[in-house]
Amino acid sequence: MDATAVALAQENKTPIAIFSIYEPDGFKKVLQGKKEFTLIS
Repeated sequence: MDATAVALAQENKTPIAIFSIYEPDGFKKVLQGKKEFTLIS
């Protein structure tokens, strides 16, 4: 993400989840709350 994307997310109070894209089904696990990730809000 670039600085503009981060700024827009902050302005719109949209949280950003940071996680590894290399783990199989990583995005799905984040959505289910079954994986460790960092949430920037």
